[in-house]
Amino acid sequence: MKSGKFRRIATVAGLPATVVFLMWWLWQDDTISKRGAVSDAPAVEVQGAKITIKEEGRKVWEFEAERIVVSANRAYVTAFNVRRGVYFRNGQPYLHLQARLVRLNQTTRDLIATGTVRASGPEGFSVHTERASWKHRTRVLRCPLVVRATLRGLTFHTNDLSYDARVGRLNCPRAVQVNSQHAQLRGAGAVADVKPQRIEFQNGVEIVIRPGAGLVPGS
Repeated sequence: MKSGKFRRIATVAGLPATVVFLMWWLWQDDTISKRGAVSDAPAVEVQGAKITIKEEGRKVWEFEAERIVVSANRAYVTAFNVRRGVYFRNGQPYLHLQARLVRLNQTTRDLIATGTVRASGPEGFSVHTERASWKHRTRVLRCPLVVRATLRGLTFHTNDLSYDARVGRLNCPRAVQVNSQHAQLRGAGAVADVKPQRIEFQNGVEIVIRPGAGLVPGS
């Protein structure tokens, strides 16, 4: 034990009762103290673990990872090599996540995922990129690097993309290429909406009809 720091390393199987109690106390408490400086010093570090983050008694996030670290002030949870991450909406699984590293702010419930990030959700939505962030208040997943995404059978290739989970809207503010079964579409930016099943391009769109295709989507 180092001065002023509590640190335990253990496997899930055969955890000492003191560690089990401390993990329960840290993870089930929905209120995080905002007093004191933010610290990354680990309070608990567990190998091969599963952790559930709750809000008002309901699951918000659940992670299964190779290693999970909870900071000393309980402000951050960091998960390494996340095999399974699930975001729950109204108590039901909504988004699924995999990444080499996930860092969750327990005060805001915001999240940053890096390294071979894969996320998927309803309406055939998926993303594959190297970095993504989740804003809990607005329910927006942002991918600021090169990203490949799908939505309702369409594939999007771009360098910046965000997905609004509240309304099922995909926003590509930069140059984007959209592939479908029938055509390839390119534009300076685009917005795709799930409910009206419509894509709007900024400043016009270039359409390349695939050989043998009969129709362009929306025609």
